[in-house]
Amino acid sequence: MYKIIEAIKSQTLVPNIFVIDNASSDPLNRFDANFQDVKVIPSDNSKMCWERWLSALDFAGDYSCIMDDDIIFTQNNVIEKCFHYMEQNKKVDAIGAYGVKYLKQLGYFRSEHTYCKHKDVPVPILKGRFMFVRNSSIAYLNRETEPTCDDIKVSSFLRVKVLPGCLVNSFEDLPTGNESLSAKSYQSTKREYAANRYFK
Repeated sequence: MYKIIEAIKSQTLVPNIFVIDNASSDPLNRFDANFQDVKVIPSDNSKMCWERWLSALDFAGDYSCIMDDDIIFTQNNVIEKCFHYMEQNKKVDAIGAYGVKYLKQLGYFRSEHTYCKHKDVPVPILKGRFMFVRNSSIAYLNRETEPTCDDIKVSSFLRVKVLPGCLVNSFEDLPTGNESLSAKSYQSTKREYAANRYFK
């Protein structure tokens, strides 16, 4: 987390930074921030990933950037590139780094999973690892909790979603362990169910 925050604070366009601390009640694993201008939001983890969207819905800015804790910027102008792309493409509701060309007849995992390339790629589902969202596009998003498939729910609500070519080579994966959602045995079933539920 410290490395991620340093990379964010080194951006040419520095955003307001909020950290959802889902381990805030655990003295061994809670996030003890030593950063100025970083707001830590304590959470009991009952809403899991959905907590970040509640924060985004209550934020008054034009855009929200949702980011997981297993990915980091490799360039110092990623936020600025996102901002300019959205300003120049007013019909786009959200952009991201990873997505799914979801086809209901194939299901979530058999559909093509892709990432930023050298051209803009429209996708039905943006993965929650990194999403840059126009706040006006989620103003009326249903606030009912979707704990671990939040990105699928939000993607189904948004109309135009793109993996923009300007973000190619902008991210690096960080190591993950058994604590990661993708490593949980139940998560694949939940994502398959969520895609089928939200994409009618």
